[in-house]
Amino acid sequence: MKLNIPVSGDILILVEDWTFPLYNCHRNTKMTGFHEDVTDYFTSLEKDLADRKEEWHEALRIAGCQSSNIDATKNANDAFQIYLIAKREFEEAKHDITIPKGTWLKFGKIINDSGIQGYDIVTLTVVSAGDKKYNKRKVSFCALLEDVNKMDIEVSNNG
Repeated sequence: MKLNIPVSGDILILVEDWTFPLYNCHRNTKMTGFHEDVTDYFTSLEKDLADRKEEWHEALRIAGCQSSNIDATKNANDAFQIYLIAKREFEEAKHDITIPKGTWLKFGKIINDSGIQGYDIVTLTVVSAGDKKYNKRKVSFCALLEDVNKMDIEVSNNG
């Protein structure tokens, strides 16, 4: 086995469809917009997070008004824990997408990003695709290095 790490600007041509988890992070905003099911999923998580935060704030308000009421304080603590769970689910959310074979991806760089569970990520840009929705403009996104390593590709040194 030979190790071949592409350099920034190399073109990766998908030889097979590539399915990978698209994470809910700022680098994936454009890619998310091309997949309605992903957008709907992330939006529902964001709404749930906002609802949990509102419930927590309301419980805090009630606990503040009734500071001697132990049940009100416990309710505020419980609401906070539920909010933290929703926040973690939102931050770690991912949804599988498939990029079709024949798509050309421009290799960007490898980054250690603490925003996606502290993993190494690779930035990529779709420069040409069989799926016309991606050809409207260049779509940049990121994926975990371990998922990128599962791509079946040919490399073109056109950087």
